[in-house]
Amino acid sequence: MDETDNAITKAESELTSRISAALRDPNREKPSNVANATAIREYVAKLPDDKRVWWVTKAIEVGEHDIADAILGANHYISGFDKKQANLIRQIAAEKWASREVKQLAAVTKMRGTLELAISSVFGAFKNLEPRIPAPSSQTVAMKRLKGEVV
Repeated sequence: MDETDNAITKAESELTSRISAALRDPNREKPSNVANATAIREYVAKLPDDKRVWWVTKAIEVGEHDIADAILGANHYISGFDKKQANLIRQIAAEKWASREVKQLAAVTKMRGTLELAISSVFGAFKNLEPRIPAPSSQTVAMKRLKGEVV
């Protein structure tokens, strides 16, 4: 069972790494892109609260990889997002640039849950098969005490 758990953990880790890599703009290290990312975060932070997520998700939908990377590659508070909003943006970007890996990760995660449920069921059934020794009745205990036996 440990081998199966290790294989699932390894698959989850590899898929998560591939998703993270897919979210990075391939040109992120260029000096112009570094400056651009800062400008993007500043611009997004100044947008009204009700427009911020919409603007970034629309940019992701049309393939603006640099915008997604600028937002996701830094602390979400810099761009004015809370954790829930940042997770939503990450999910949308992952589905855009790593949809296959997202589906594979969901399948692996579901498989882990199914295996854990199966193991739990097997051990639960096994526990019900264990022989039970009934507790001695009060009469039996009283008789042993009268005979001087240890109870």
